[in-house]
Amino acid sequence: LGDDEARLSYQSVHESGQALNQKQQSGLQLSDSEIAEFEGARTQLLNNPIASDFMQAQETLDALQSSVSRMVGMTLELGRVPTPEDIAQASGGGCCGGEGGGGGCGC
Repeated sequence: LGDDEARLSYQSVHESGQALNQKQQSGLQLSDSEIAEFEGARTQLLNNPIASDFMQAQETLDALQSSVSRMVGMTLELGRVPTPEDIAQASGGGCCGGEGGGGGCGC
């Protein structure tokens, strides 16, 4: 982010989100005021075009990284480059076969 205000706002919202997530993961209840404060800061951040564009680019990069990781994992698992059929099968059912195939993992 090239804009100092946008960078500071992004950093603040990111850190606040992490803190709230950690609190929730610890089994603590989030207060309505904490949630409202976070949502307000996030909305304000998204109204900044520089920050919004950065966040969109970051989401795109995360999705690309996830896709590459999935393909590398499939290649290692299969011992070959996955075919379009392999990819379609993996996308449709989760790790337990999906559609009620049920390995109990809940995916």
